[in-house]
Amino acid sequence: MTLGEHPQKVSPPWLIPVERFDSEHHIKRFHDVAPALGLDVTGRAGGSVMEDFDKDGLLDLMMSSSGPLDQLRFFRNNGDGTFSERTKEAGLTGETGGLNLIHGDYNNDDWPDVLVLRGGWWAEHGKYPPSLLRNNGDGTFDDVTEEAGLLSYHPTQTAAWADYDGDGWLDLYLGHENNIRERHPSEMYHNNRDGTFTEVGAKLGLADMGYVKGVAWGDFNNDGRPDLYVSRKGELNRLFRNDGPVNPQRPEADAWKFTDVTARAGVAEPLHSFATWFWDYDNDGWQDLFVAGYYTGTLNDIGAFLMGLPSRAEVPRLYRNRGDGTFADVTKVMKLDRVILPMGANYGDLDNDGWLDCYFGTGTPQFEALLPNKMFRNAGGR
Repeated sequence: MTLGEHPQKVSPPWLIPVERFDSEHHIKRFHDVAPALGLDVTGRAGGSVMEDFDKDGLLDLMMSSSGPLDQLRFFRNNGDGTFSERTKEAGLTGETGGLNLIHGDYNNDDWPDVLVLRGGWWAEHGKYPPSLLRNNGDGTFDDVTEEAGLLSYHPTQTAAWADYDGDGWLDLYLGHENNIRERHPSEMYHNNRDGTFTEVGAKLGLADMGYVKGVAWGDFNNDGRPDLYVSRKGELNRLFRNDGPVNPQRPEADAWKFTDVTARAGVAEPLHSFATWFWDYDNDGWQDLFVAGYYTGTLNDIGAFLMGLPSRAEVPRLYRNRGDGTFADVTKVMKLDRVILPMGANYGDLDNDGWLDCYFGTGTPQFEALLPNKMFRNAGGR
């Protein structure tokens, strides 16, 4: 296929019909404009954040690359359709090795800050600390990891901000990766409202999570409190309902109750999973749940799926919220029961029709499965 001999020179037993690649829906074409914008940089797996970091009304860009010596890069939007690199000017020289970036305003100063995550996939060799980059509001950032109380050494790819105790300040959950030689309990950091955090994961029962590849906060029961979903590799996933303070008269942050409701909710699969998020894909006012299935396979798995043959690879799960604390698996109904192998994913309304669509970045760290990324259009929640 890569050499241009598909389908004429492919033997019938191995032929993937051309129509299997046809899109069922039409959507406007997206063009790669990175070269014209000055953003055609190369790197390894990493994170990216588009945000108006200087509050001039224009989206800027921060991107990372996972190599230990790979420089984090910051690009300011010039307002004329181009970007200028401002890494040095922003005080970010020496910030290296980010596998993922998570942004949020942790100190409530109305300037978006960034958390850099490192070490994921590297097991005992991945004990790198995160970096909390405080936005100073003047075009520069300071690494305040140690003074904020976030300095720890674990292999990490995923984290999520949320105000779990409703005090108006963002708290932080870090999902770490156990390996056969070492345990790396996940961490729940409570925001002390003074620029520092206190780790309370074990007290809240949110620490021993195994090999975590994705975490998401969302209010699945519409009670006003963010609940936590943990996506794991090689283990069943877990959903924790936020039940509020143990003692309502004394709502202490480290005496908060989270209840594991995975079994009742019916959202434990897939066994090998990755990116995850809460979203209201059917616009019914209840947060649904998406979990990307991921099995480190090869192109053989993709080929087998396209040819209708058995495959070892996981498929994603789309869970529709029933509104009673349980979810229905609608993966097949929504035509997402297919092998995708996503290592990065996101969602948004790509065609402005009022329904959330999704996009998947595919592949494996070993380059054993180089295949096109996938975009799925939401056909009216059906």
